[in-house]
Formats: sequence, C-alpha cells, structure tokens
Amino acid sequence: MLKSDSLNGADPKIVWELNRHQHLVTLAQAYLVTGEEHYRSEVISQLRNWMDANPPKYGINWASSLELAYRSIAWLWAWSLCGSGNVFGELTERFVAMLSMHAEHIEHNLSVYFSPNTHLSGEALGLYYIGTLLPDLKGAKRWRSIGKRWLVDCLNSHILPDGGYLERTLWYHRYTIDIYLHFYLLGLQNGDPVVAFLTQPLQKLGDFLACSLQPDSRLPHIGDDDGGRLLPLDGFPGDNPSGIFSILAVICRSKEFASLAGAFSEEALWLLGPAAPALFQQIVPQQPIETSKVFVETGYAFLRSGWRNDDVYISFDCGRHGWLNCGHAHADMLSLQVYAGCRAIIRDPGTCSYMNPWRDWFRNAESHAIVRVDGEYPAVPAGLFQWSAIPHLSAARHSLTERIDYAAGTMEAGAWQHTREIFFLKPDLIVLLDRIEVTGSHEIELRFPLADTEWCITNDVCTSISSGPACSIQCEANQRHRVELVEGWQSTCYGQREAAFILLFKVVAAGPHIVATLIDLSGIDHCVRRLPQSNREAFVVETLHGGKAVATVKSSMKEDAICAAFAE
Repeated sequence: MLKSDSLNGADPKIVWELNRHQHLVTLAQAYLVTGEEHYRSEVISQLRNWMDANPPKYGINWASSLELAYRSIAWLWAWSLCGSGNVFGELTERFVAMLSMHAEHIEHNLSVYFSPNTHLSGEALGLYYIGTLLPDLKGAKRWRSIGKRWLVDCLNSHILPDGGYLERTLWYHRYTIDIYLHFYLLGLQNGDPVVAFLTQPLQKLGDFLACSLQPDSRLPHIGDDDGGRLLPLDGFPGDNPSGIFSILAVICRSKEFASLAGAFSEEALWLLGPAAPALFQQIVPQQPIETSKVFVETGYAFLRSGWRNDDVYISFDCGRHGWLNCGHAHADMLSLQVYAGCRAIIRDPGTCSYMNPWRDWFRNAESHAIVRVDGEYPAVPAGLFQWSAIPHLSAARHSLTERIDYAAGTMEAGAWQHTREIFFLKPDLIVLLDRIEVTGSHEIELRFPLADTEWCITNDVCTSISSGPACSIQCEANQRHRVELVEGWQSTCYGQREAAFILLFKVVAAGPHIVATLIDLSGIDHCVRRLPQSNREAFVVETLHGGKAVATVKSSMKEDAICAAFAE
C-alpha cells in the first residue's frame, strides 16, 4: 500500500478506480449485445496501451493487490463477453501472461497482515477467478486452491452470527455480498462442490442488508463509503442494491428479496443467465414481515413504521466502534439517522474522501449525531485509517413491540459516560433520552447533522421549511440552553459534498443530567415536558395546543422493564 505522505495529498483511489478497467466490461457488453466490432477493438486497444504503460511490478497500479484482483476480474469478464479463446488475436497470449503475473503478485502479497478485511477476500476471489477460468496456466490449480481457502476462511471470520459484516460499515457489507455471490456463481458454474454451503450465509447477509435499507431503497452511508463496486454490470450507483436482491431472490427462492428487488435487474441477468428471469417471475413478492430489527452482534438497530416509501425509518449505531485498527469506522457510536419517507431528516454525513482535510471532517464526531462534553468525544483519529483512542460500548438493550420500539446503548468516554435511549412512538414520534454521567458542571452538546439547509429555529424549536414532510426537533434540558444551526456538509457520493446544516443544542449542567429530544414527524405540533415528580427522569409528549398527553417515557436502562406508554 502506498503511504499517504508520498502522494502529496493526491488520492490514489482515483487512479485505482480507472485502472480497475471495469469500463472495459461495459464495452464488451456493448459488443455482445450489438455485435459491432469497434467495441471489441476498443477493448483490445486499451488493454495493449495499458500493458505498454504499466510494466509488471512498477508504478501505482501494482501497489495494491486488491486493485490487481479487481482488474483481473474485469479483464476476464471482458475477455469472456468478447468470445474468450483467441478472441483478442495476437494480444491474447500477452493478455493471458499478464493475468498470470497478476495472480503471482496477488499470491505473494495477500493482505493477511495488512487490511485482512475485504482486501483479503477480494484478492482471494481474484485468484479463484484466474485459477478457474484459465485452468491451463501453470499455477492455476494452486491459485484456485489458495483463493478458495481464503474465501472460506474470510467467510467464517468476517460475517458475524447475525449476518452483519464485522467492520460494521454498510458499503463494505455490500462488497462482501458481491464477493461471495461471485464465488458462489463461479463455483456453481464450474462444478466446485465447496460453494454448496454458501446459500445460508448469503441469506443472512441479505437479511441484514434488507433491514438496513432506507425508505428510498438505498443503503445507509454509515462508516466508510469508497464509492466503488466489485464489478458494476448495470448503471446503478453502489448504494442501490436492487440487483443483489434480484440475484438473492433466485438463489434463495425468497419472496421478501423479490419484493425488495422490484423488477428483475440487468445485473442479475448478466450473472445468472437468460433462464433466470423466468425463475424470478415464479416467485410471488412479499414484503418483509418484521418492520424493526436489532442486530446485537453487529450493533445496529433498524426501526421503521412499515415498508412503504412514506414510512418513518431510524438507524441507530449501538455497537462497537469497528474492528482491529477500525480503519473504516467513523466517530459515530450511539449516533442515529432519521427518515420521513424518502426524505432524510437526520443523516450520517457519508465519507466524501479518503484524503485530508475532508477525510477527518466527515469521519469525526462533530459531523455525526452524537453527544460531546466540553467539546470532547472519545474517538480520536490518528492517520487516515487509524485511531489513537476509541470509545467502548458497555451496555445495550432493546425492546420491539407493535406500538413502541426501544433501543439503547451506553458508551464509556473516560471521565464521562453517555447513555442514549430511543423511544420510537409509532408511527411518527421519536423521543431521545441522553443521560450524561459526569462529575461537576460541564458543557453538554447534542449534535444532529441535518440532510439539507432548509431549516429555521423559532422559539428554540428547529423546524423544516421545505415542501416535504413536516418535521420539528426540540430539546428539554430542564434549564436554559442554546439552540443553533451551523454550516456543515454531507456526501451522498464519494468525491462529492453538498452544504447541510448541523443542529446544536448546548447546555451547561451538573451531572448526572438527562436531555430529552423530541423529533416530531406527525405534522401535528407536539412538545416534550419533564415530569417534576419523577426525579427528572420521566417525560410526557403532549400536543402543543391544548396540552393533551400523547405518551410518557422514562429512562429505562436501569429498569426491569421498558417504561413507555401511550396515553389512553
């Protein structure tokens, strides 16, 4: 891996993405569909020019084994779609020899010690591809065996018991599904019995992915999002997983996956073949039965009022900071996202770049929906993919019912402790109770990254002024507090950023202290009020005009039961 200080601030990912040569697959698809020779000629021309300009073992395009693996997969697809065999004419022999060099380089530079995450599983897939599709190469049998061994090993270590990916970032969860779908389908097509056991892990990976989906049917950009894909075979962005659900619906014979896929996808057609659409049509779509689900091992709660695209959705990060060096983690423990239908209200800011200054701005605490004490948060970055300090989750709890969903977690931050409890009063009221255990008086700051700049503050209530669903956000801190909107950013696509506000509530208080936040998506004005007789730990939500009680909630982390109820 290249060191960041040797690149003068340049992002090597920009070069690597181009040199994955996934656009050659698009040209080869065009050749297969149209039969027009100029598409294949362009593939051959670009391959020749690339080989001339990138001699083996020299330069940026030989620095990352993962990039060699992805390039090899794209080359093999382009070659196969163009006809395979001697289809590249006089370039064919050189093309095959270069793939052999790619395999040798990957074999001797596997990411076993550095980045043994999707780097390792992706590299193993590259070896498996080369060893399977070029069986006459001298090292083919060995590469196929090594690739298979590491893919199985990574499957057992990377996928948690609840089906989540252990780095706890949604983009890399998708990468993991793609890697094992390709492993399964390539092995199945070529008679490898080892892939027979993959259907159950793929089902679990798909279940997690399904529950994470926002009402706009996109993946949350929680944790690192590098914008790439293993092999884009359609024109969709990487956060649109409809193709995955088409494929999983056929493989797992799943009605729920078919429902989430919608129509049969182009990606599924390329991967499964011409017989697959008929198989897909035989499956009667059915919306998922569970609306809300908590993944205890991965540490996420996905709460929703339903599966329509106008329902309310909450994602809550109530798990570990990451894995090993936590390279793809963000400072977002106990943060949340809120959607009112397809409109984002509170949103994770995304990634934007792997290079500073934007790298740290988008992954740091101040850009997430978290609590800080005296401007401090216990996750401190140290380098682009390292942390000098990380928070620790000491407890988590949840309860899901037909009317009220509850999820909570406690984070240890050294001199202070933060407990966040979410009460989702379905279908459209959300109460957060943030308890800060600290000695003495301190400035407590709640931050909420909003999805755009169409907000205003009136009488300490933050209200949406867009034409979309009504929303207001207010705090009850039991004493005078400051409310303000500050300028921030969001990134819904790697390499891009847009202006967005961050909502701040600040109060100076002695600990322990509880702040209640009401997120009102009902369109009916409500307020949240502390009940004085409850030792300051219980709150009532009531209509703003008329004072009619709607529900009561009480801090429940230390209770035997979840203390929340709708008024009669």
